[in-house]
Amino acid sequence: MFKSFNQKFAVTAILVMTGIAVSGCATSARSIGSDDELTRAGMTPQESLVFGKLTMQRNGDSVRIGDSLFGNSVTLHLLRDGSDKPITGAVGRGGEFAWALEPGDYTIARVSFLNRGERFEPEADFRFTVEPDSDTVYIGTIVLDSTFEYGYYGLSGTNYSYRIANHCEADCAGRLSRLGLEASEPVVALLTPQSQVVGTR
Repeated sequence: MFKSFNQKFAVTAILVMTGIAVSGCATSARSIGSDDELTRAGMTPQESLVFGKLTMQRNGDSVRIGDSLFGNSVTLHLLRDGSDKPITGAVGRGGEFAWALEPGDYTIARVSFLNRGERFEPEADFRFTVEPDSDTVYIGTIVLDSTFEYGYYGLSGTNYSYRIANHCEADCAGRLSRLGLEASEPVVALLTPQSQVVGTR
């Protein structure tokens, strides 16, 4: 089942730093992609493993996400209620992500795409909650449908449509198995869109 809302953004190749400059340096959420990485992460008893996925369609075609030469590097920018320090969450190969996060209410405020030196950063406004004593939390699949518009001078803008999908029944068991957490029953706390954001160039 999907929750939908449309957004239209101008595309820029300049990294938007205003929020980071005001709020201070960002911290990186510890990204965990395997049972070995989970062991090395040294999660505290207070932290939960928060995981999900991001997929993207560009003009009807699937976009590769990952750290390969031709894959898009994707980062999600998070804010935690009560903290003025932004958090960056890496997205791995195939769009999968898993982070160690403390309990609290979080907002995914921006999505950064980097491909062959070009950076595109559509704003977002998704919220999720990590409850205390939740070992694993599934927040869903972020689906981005995009249409890139071209004018006389090249790329002029992009239309985005966000959807949040619950693929836990198909994905959760396999993801947790790769992390060595077969016995864990994830809490499903799907991302919730808060508003429609419109950007101009």
